[in-house]
Amino acid sequence: MMIESREPSEQRLRSAMGAARTDLSQQDRWRTALVMALYAGNLEQAKRVVHAAARDVEPVTVLDEVLAPAMHDIGALWERDHITVADEHLATFVIQRLLAEMSSQLKVAEPGSRETVLLATPTAERHAAGLLMAYDVLSGAGYETICLGVGVPRAALVAALARHRPALVGLSATMPFAAELMETVDAVLEALPTVQVLLGGAAAAAAPRHARVHHVPLLAELVQTAERALAGGRPDRATGAAEQP
Repeated sequence: MMIESREPSEQRLRSAMGAARTDLSQQDRWRTALVMALYAGNLEQAKRVVHAAARDVEPVTVLDEVLAPAMHDIGALWERDHITVADEHLATFVIQRLLAEMSSQLKVAEPGSRETVLLATPTAERHAAGLLMAYDVLSGAGYETICLGVGVPRAALVAALARHRPALVGLSATMPFAAELMETVDAVLEALPTVQVLLGGAAAAAAPRHARVHHVPLLAELVQTAERALAGGRPDRATGAAEQP
């Protein structure tokens, strides 16, 4: 039986993304070009887009302004049935290969020369790209970074805290899992009273204010936020009490 092709045209995808205009910024042109390469599963073309962007902006800015938005676009195209789940998985695979190649560009300190950070997503969250980007940024800044991956059950996460005793825990979740993210944060804070928590992803904005919970809206702010969090959690030399953020 002959298989009928239902592959959408590039122009149709551009229109669905709102990228058919001619007045796009340079960042949006890179973003759109990367989406097309991801949809095609073309790793070499994706590399060319990323390399072109990296000539003009810092590598971490490429993550914030090109890779992360492109993955958001891929997810939105899938949710609106413009592409299939197989297309989305293919794009994710290409992104993972890109991140593996970019990791050396993000290295600014000796790996493992700083505090331990443990990264994970809540049980129902299966998006890995944000977690992998955070891993590369923190590892590149010298943090001893342990990534448990996506969909970590709460009990397993608590057990990992007891085993690794991290100074920082990084959690990421999209909006559908905001409630679960908050429950996971509570479990982390209760399990390890000294730990500082970094939150990323769309659901992080819904997090309640807490002295040991820090929202990270951009990867470019991740290292600085981690440093501030650690400074706020260290004992004051004179009194032995923890500093307040």
